[in-house]
Amino acid sequence: MTLTRTQYYFFLLALSLSPFILYKTGWLLVSKPTVGTVIYIGETHGRKIGHQEYPIVQFMAGKDTIRTYGDYNLPYSPGDDYPLRYNPFRPKGIRLNTFMGCWIDTLIWCIIFTVIISIVFLVEGIVPHGKMVHISWRRIIFRDKSALQVNDV
Repeated sequence: MTLTRTQYYFFLLALSLSPFILYKTGWLLVSKPTVGTVIYIGETHGRKIGHQEYPIVQFMAGKDTIRTYGDYNLPYSPGDDYPLRYNPFRPKGIRLNTFMGCWIDTLIWCIIFTVIISIVFLVEGIVPHGKMVHISWRRIIFRDKSALQVNDV
């Protein structure tokens, strides 16, 4: 398979980001939405992180009552409803049932990998400019565009 430099960039990007997106999509398919209740607000103090508050959330997972920590520094009070998603196989691992609540970690990892791959492509000499990339099962070869043969396309 012979690719241009831009096609190779998007190929590597898709290859490196797909595990994160597939994992999160699988988690969303398995997880169940429910509404918990904020029991009380916990606090943590630290020299580096300062003062932070987090809700202690209680919800029903099947016949079990689960009590766990919510996300930090959200505007919840005791008695408020807390929309969440949980994995039935590990119900203490909850996520706030919003787009950002479910996808923020995946978005951060995708941004990090996109920046790394972009930097690699911007550094001269790692992926040469003006070359075609030939990918085979054994190795990756960089060729001049003029050196392509008819059977390579």
